[in-house]
Amino acid sequence: MNVTLSIDLPGMEKPFSITQSRVSWAEGCRFGVEIKTLTLEEKNYLRFFL
Repeated sequence: MNVTLSIDLPGMEKPFSITQSRVSWAEGCRFGVEIKTLTLEEKNYLRFFL
């Protein structure tokens, strides 16, 4: 299933959205998300907070 992933990160005015992602597996309430492409700015935000 293709999804848009929205994440609230500290210091950002609006949620961080990753539009090109998809659910790659699910088991009960757990799931994995495959992120297709990220910009350099998106990668840096995620590296800093994750």
